[in-house]
Amino acid sequence: MTTIQPRLFVVVLLAVSLAQAKERLEPTARVLRLAEGRYEIELRYSGWALGGPCKVPLLPWKYHSSNWLYVSSLEGAWSPPNVIVTRERRRLAAPWSFQDMRGTVSISKGVLTVNLEYPGYPDGVHPNGYVAYKLNGAYRIELISAPNN
Repeated sequence: MTTIQPRLFVVVLLAVSLAQAKERLEPTARVLRLAEGRYEIELRYSGWALGGPCKVPLLPWKYHSSNWLYVSSLEGAWSPPNVIVTRERRRLAAPWSFQDMRGTVSISKGVLTVNLEYPGYPDGVHPNGYVAYKLNGAYRIELISAPNN
């Protein structure tokens, strides 16, 4: 019977702990006014994962990602379908956008508040209840200019 070296055990324990850490939401929502008058809001987040395609199985790595919200103005409150939430920038239809969401998104005095949920699929096939959207929270609004391209 082999024994696990203490250093290896600590490295594995640290890697697993990092991978199970909660995702970190950035406190600022970046807002861009689009040509058609709609507003594009970027919600950024980051976290740690273990392994994955082309990654060493027990080596933790940090990822960064965004979701995008689309609303008609920078003051007010909206419920789906008047707010579109998507995983890919400017891809507003399924499969990139969240479907059958409920809740509200509101903007008041430069603060964006997101309180949404979407259908849960515990078995991967059949909907059963709703799950809180992982980017729910309050964000400070930062207006950005369109790039020159």
